[in-house]
Amino acid sequence: SLKKSRTYEAEELILENRRLKELSANVQERNDQSQTALSNLVRDAAQNKKYLDEAKADVVGWREKYALLQDDFEVLQAKLLHLHKTEAIAIACRKALEISNQQMQELELQSTGYLRQIINLENENKEIPELRKKLQSLNEQMQDFWESLVLTRFDIVNV
Repeated sequence: SLKKSRTYEAEELILENRRLKELSANVQERNDQSQTALSNLVRDAAQNKKYLDEAKADVVGWREKYALLQDDFEVLQAKLLHLHKTEAIAIACRKALEISNQQMQELELQSTGYLRQIINLENENKEIPELRKKLQSLNEQMQDFWESLVLTRFDIVNV
């Protein structure tokens, strides 16, 4: 019975050893799977870190582009404001020019009127020497008339 008991114990040890080997193989398989999964996770983490670094670089680039665009936008806003001011000045100048043109037309009409007056006065001035001669002639005639009148009166008084 001791032999049986030892045989039984040996069989149990063999069974236990088989179970331990199966368990060890199972643990080894799980360990290999875990190592593969860990290796995949490390590879994925490295790839994700690479993507993250690229994304960070892209963000820095986009921020720089945004800053440049913001500067360009501010410059364009300033130019637009200047354009509006220039447009307002142009409109005011156009109105002033229209008023000036109207005043020029009025001055041209007035100048034309003055020119007519000057021409009329020049024409009248051309007649002055002739009128002086006529006036002188009339004065002489008048003087002759007075002289003749005086003589006639003198004759009448002396008669």
